Amino acid sequence: MERLGRPLRGDRLPHGGRPRGSHIVRGRASRELGTRLIDRVGGGATCLPPRSTPRDVRHMNTSATLRPLLDAKSVAIVGAVPARDHGKLASKPILNLQRYGFRGSIYPVNPKFDSIAGLTSYQSLSDLPEAVDCVMMLRNADYALPTLHEMVEREIPAAVVCSSGFAEIGGDGAERQRELSESARAAQIVLCGPNTNGLLNFRNGMMLGFHPLLEQERLVRAGSVSVVSHSGTVTGAIMARLQAADVGFGYVISAGNEAIVQAADYMEYIAADDDTRVVVLYLEQVRDADRFLASCEALQRAGKTVLALKAGASKAGAEVAFGHTGALVGSHEAFRAAAEARGVIICEGLEDLVALTKMAATSAAAPSSSIIGLSMSGGLNGLMADAADRGSVPFEPLTEATIGRLREIVPISSPTNPFDLTGLAVDRPGVLDQVLDALADGTSAKEYVFSLGLMPDTTWPEWSRVCSEFASRRGVRMSVYAASGRREGDGYGFFERAGIPVYESIDPLMRSLRAFSAAAARPATQLRVVPAADKRIPDDVPGRRELLTEWGLNYIPYSFVTDPDAAVRSSSEMGYPVAMKVASEAIAHKAKYGLIALDVHSEDEARRAYERLSDNFEALRDTMPNLGTLRVETQKMLPRGGMEVFIGAKVDPDFGVTVSAGLGGGLVEAIADLSSAQAPLDEVRARHLLESNPILGRALAGGKWDVEALVSTLVRFSEMASAMAGQLDEVECNPVVVSSEGAWVVDDLWLTRSDGETP
Repeated sequence: MERLGRPLRGDRLPHGGRPRGSHIVRGRASRELGTRLIDRVGGGATCLPPRSTPRDVRHMNTSATLRPLLDAKSVAIVGAVPARDHGKLASKPILNLQRYGFRGSIYPVNPKFDSIAGLTSYQSLSDLPEAVDCVMMLRNADYALPTLHEMVEREIPAAVVCSSGFAEIGGDGAERQRELSESARAAQIVLCGPNTNGLLNFRNGMMLGFHPLLEQERLVRAGSVSVVSHSGTVTGAIMARLQAADVGFGYVISAGNEAIVQAADYMEYIAADDDTRVVVLYLEQVRDADRFLASCEALQRAGKTVLALKAGASKAGAEVAFGHTGALVGSHEAFRAAAEARGVIICEGLEDLVALTKMAATSAAAPSSSIIGLSMSGGLNGLMADAADRGSVPFEPLTEATIGRLREIVPISSPTNPFDLTGLAVDRPGVLDQVLDALADGTSAKEYVFSLGLMPDTTWPEWSRVCSEFASRRGVRMSVYAASGRREGDGYGFFERAGIPVYESIDPLMRSLRAFSAAAARPATQLRVVPAADKRIPDDVPGRRELLTEWGLNYIPYSFVTDPDAAVRSSSEMGYPVAMKVASEAIAHKAKYGLIALDVHSEDEARRAYERLSDNFEALRDTMPNLGTLRVETQKMLPRGGMEVFIGAKVDPDFGVTVSAGLGGGLVEAIADLSSAQAPLDEVRARHLLESNPILGRALAGGKWDVEALVSTLVRFSEMASAMAGQLDEVECNPVVVSSEGAWVVDDLWLTRSDGETP
């Protein structure tokens, strides 16, 4: 791999990774289906006959395929034990099925017992009175394949394999999972897991899982949130936090190692579920990018709110995720760009994931870019204003008419946003109603934040009713900040039961508002297909700059020289002032070593600048012996006053090309604040990418810049990167200088692929 810029990590996934020569840019080469069942316990090998109705279990794209797994009407629990063994996990599933009122048939399978939980216990699957829809396997990993063989004999279409000891441990475990998955594919059996805490369906009481929350006295209620997760523990944490906020669930699925059914398959199934409004994802890897993105599109078309938290954003997180489920993670930024292009909201941590879910589950109101705040305390308003500033959430200014109405309702308050209700709202019934109506009549904001401390017991039910009715009547979303904290049986529960989310911390609340606002402002994505370029990326710097020019980017005039006289001639020909720098790809930070000269205004200055650059270059040979021959680039300097912008592109083996933009020059590393989107861009998405960057967006809005030229440059650059993706790892133009008269590329770096190598 040729290095012409900063190196990138080339993430590869071992599970279904792309072989050399397969299609590039996005997607994986399919693996052939296995055809044999290896009986690890008995040591034999048995050919599995095909089903009479073939079904491709590699692509779970029909509801009929997954229905026996997710909406089973009868289940068998292999390895179940009686309730007296309450310390064992194997005693939990049948009790949970009974407690949550599963409406189908339940068959314990364990030859050691005659009955379990009041139900006849069977010796084997062969002894069952009917062929059930789904089997839950609770025995250790060595028994998975023999149990699968029994399923084939009874034509049972689905199983939940809870056992660990498969690909997550590597070695023999990985081989064991390969045999299990190939055998299941050959028999056209769908599997959840292995290495899973199971799956739950709160609509029909199908509790094929172990989550301790199910054993608590208070039942988890059915609702509009479905969860797909790669971690049973994280799933339990999400459920516990949301149940405490009175949020209900549809499907809760721990995908485990995904030997057959992947997160994308569950997502596509849930897209067709009318009762699910919010889909929560915790992901440690994406094994098939094409399938995952297609499922995101299906959820987007179905109008679901999709919230995702993905492990592996850091190097440490990526290493832990690999050890947990036995698969590598890909580039986080590429994942984010591709998922956001399909309507997914990416969360930065578990706290934000829960905060966003509470907000999405309790209201379908359209987000707005500004908010209305109110409380009973100037102090709380100050805290709320600080948190809103940290979260980049603006308060909507009040009109003079609204200010006048508020003064009439609460004469002792200062009519600002956020608004202080004062104690008058407690003493006088109807004040809260009037204030809310006055704010709604005079503003367009759809998000309201109510900061509350301790109040009289009689106030909670009335105010929660008023806020709920107001939100419904006005089509807005109300959120409550519990400044006094939560305790069991507190008054904040009235708000939650009225469908208003309550937050103990103000910052996650504000970040949630910001995330919903940003998602709503993101332009609709219709990704174009840019044909792969026939032309090879040139090996030389002039050739690559010519390539940028051919794609419509303006490159600043330049030339390369190797002696002082040539430096003077080229500088005089292009016109002063000029810049001069050592053209060495081995030195990334040239300014650090005195290898750049700016504002060269005459022939004499050009000669002295060349000699100074030469001396500094030669001084580096003791520490950098492979520098090669000195070559200096002279470049026309643009008029002062331009702004330096960074644009770059990276090719991910799974999610394709991601384009980034932000402040450029030396600031790109000092500030490290880039915004990214999946390529190729059109003008609308390119403009949004630039304007949505917190720092660059403000800079562009505050000056007389030729934004149209910069947008055009970014669009052309994204198209070039998409067309060259098969030859490219990374390319960046830094800086691109934008002024009132246009945008010009001043420098470029490339990291290309060797001939024949694919991303």
